[in-house]
Amino acid sequence: ENNWYSEEVKSFLVESILSDTNLTIEELALEERKFLHDISNHMSIAQGMVNIALKRMKDNGVDEAIIEKQEKALNALMEQTRLMKARRALLHTRG
Repeated sequence: ENNWYSEEVKSFLVESILSDTNLTIEELALEERKFLHDISNHMSIAQGMVNIALKRMKDNGVDEAIIEKQEKALNALMEQTRLMKARRALLHTRG
């Protein structure tokens, strides 16, 4: 079983879902688009900061193993950004 979320977060999510049962599909879609927009902004900042740190590490001869880990982190952020853009595009096509 995946235990990524604490019980507190799980409780919050369940409460949010139950309290939103009166929302229309359009309202839910708008809510998700706003959420994706907000997360995308933070992801862009993280991606930029990791990219800058990686460049400085390479310029300063940091251990290759550390550089590889930083590159993996950057690739993960880029993939997350790609997934969010795809989801946002899908939501825009639906309304």
